[in-house]
Amino acid sequence: MLLNPAGKPSEIYGEIAIKSKHVALGYWQNTTRTTAAFSTNGGGPTVRIYRTGDMGRRLPDGRIKFEGRKDFQVKIRVSGLSFGEIEGRPLAAPECARKRGYRQSGSVGRKASGCLRHTPRKASVNQP
Repeated sequence: MLLNPAGKPSEIYGEIAIKSKHVALGYWQNTTRTTAAFSTNGGGPTVRIYRTGDMGRRLPDGRIKFEGRKDFQVKIRVSGLSFGEIEGRPLAAPECARKRGYRQSGSVGRKASGCLRHTPRKASVNQP
């Protein structure tokens, strides 16, 4: 299902949500994240809704197309990372010159891009 920013169902574009009696009760020992992502939203005590943080668009045939994230996270093998974490690693390497990372925001989702140019250091040769 798709939800608008107010958490109401949307037919065309919105946050992808999963509604089922089999959705988890929440994040393990993290009430802040649980409150933000999980709700019953009037579906009764056994039906839960999980807001994924992914944005989607409903296609004419009823399928949902992934359109990006609503926050600055990317999922890599189920782990959520922020763009800042990804940008920070190579940009902090002393061996790298001309480093740049940037974000683009558009009408549909957000994308991360960047470039990195590795400039090898000259090896110092110490001969006895």
